[in-house]
Amino acid sequence: MQLYSDIGRKMLAHLTFTILRAREMMYLTPMTELITAVTIAQQYLNKIPS
Repeated sequence: MQLYSDIGRKMLAHLTFTILRAREMMYLTPMTELITAVTIAQQYLNKIPS
């Protein structure tokens, strides 16, 4: 269980950093931002064995 919470925290930190970074550089509109967040989250979740 500890491993999963660690992965979750890293995923969240990476996701937040990516979105803030992209917004800072003004690359993303809010809709693209949402899609990007979902895509990144799905990629991470696919790596976690169910």
